[in-house]
Amino acid sequence: MIALLREIFVYPEFLIYPYLTTIGLLPYKQILDQHFPGLMFFPINFYSLGFTTLASFRPVLILTIIVQSMLIYKLTKKIAGVYPAMLAVIFYGLWQPIWEGNILWIDSFLGIFALLGAINFWNKKWFWTGFWLGWGIIFKQTLLLLGATVGILIWKQAGFRKAFRYGLVLVVPSILMLIYYFSQRSLGDFWFWTVLFNLSNYAKEGGLKPVFSEIIKLSVPVLIVLPGILQKNLRWLYLWGIFSVVGGISRFGLIHFQPLLPFLAIVFGLIYQNSSKNLTKIILLGSLILLGIVLSKSKWSGVKFEGPTDNLIVQKIEAKTIYHDSVFILGAQPHYYALSQTRPAGSIFVFQLPWFLKLSESRILQGLKADPPKLIVYDPLAGIDGQKLADYAPELVKYMQDNYYLTDTVKEVGFYESRN
Repeated sequence: MIALLREIFVYPEFLIYPYLTTIGLLPYKQILDQHFPGLMFFPINFYSLGFTTLASFRPVLILTIIVQSMLIYKLTKKIAGVYPAMLAVIFYGLWQPIWEGNILWIDSFLGIFALLGAINFWNKKWFWTGFWLGWGIIFKQTLLLLGATVGILIWKQAGFRKAFRYGLVLVVPSILMLIYYFSQRSLGDFWFWTVLFNLSNYAKEGGLKPVFSEIIKLSVPVLIVLPGILQKNLRWLYLWGIFSVVGGISRFGLIHFQPLLPFLAIVFGLIYQNSSKNLTKIILLGSLILLGIVLSKSKWSGVKFEGPTDNLIVQKIEAKTIYHDSVFILGAQPHYYALSQTRPAGSIFVFQLPWFLKLSESRILQGLKADPPKLIVYDPLAGIDGQKLADYAPELVKYMQDNYYLTDTVKEVGFYESRN
């Protein structure tokens, strides 16, 4: 359980989105984002369930690893027995940290839904296959590809009627989600951000190519289990794993491949159960060496974005504001809103990334003018993919410079108060 010891990286979305939803901002209408809701954008969400700091998510990360290990064991044991199941769990435990296993993101949950669906698919329980994949889609819409592919497999195995029933169960969670956002009068906004935006602006500007080290880390487990593709009875596992990730890797990162990893581990257990022990030992040694290299470059303990500097910044915000005061965080970490119990000026929030701000900068600026914040927290070093925030959000920076003056700093982060 290396996740107990390493520094963890919890995406701030898991904290800021549920917090803003809890204090009354409307998802997709006032909280502009491209993801399906999961446990971020419903009344029952991570924040309402008590996860009010990034550090509080460490047990969640550990739980996702434990649950997936249990499901890997269960499915592999059903297919081939105890020994291959043990192999699968061992190598999942070795490979998971290599693939950014200390990061908690939406993809960290997808493997659970995919495995539950696969277990029921193996048992020909089509209703429960659709049930689990349907709720997985609520976490990330790219799982629709897996859901559709499984429907075709069921059609071939059990006929159109069973596949149709599976399909009905699959779409029920999504229908309930659409009804909810229709009742919130934000269905049009939901459609724009989660569908149209993803297919246009994000597809053009949000991509990120892999670096060589990531390719190496990705290739090792893939190449080890590649021989299994020749075994016809295992191909459905490859297909299941590939279609659980293929829709979500345009912005390359090993975390997006995490849902594939359990299926690679299962295939490993199945194809190497009868191999010589020497071969298994060689693969084990190679995996341990790669894991050791990764861990040697890791930070230990702590939570990214919630260190001493972050705590000091939050304390400064709290000292200059009162509960639910209107402030504007420009370039600094957005989850400071949640940690300081403040709200974004103009009741509009978007992550300050180029592909978002091209569409929303003018709207944010209007919100600032209509609801001038008491405080602006500005990080002049903020940016992404080599682009500086000051270059792709010049109007927001100019508004701050024209109407606010610097009163305090924590390292590079400045605190600006109104000139009026």
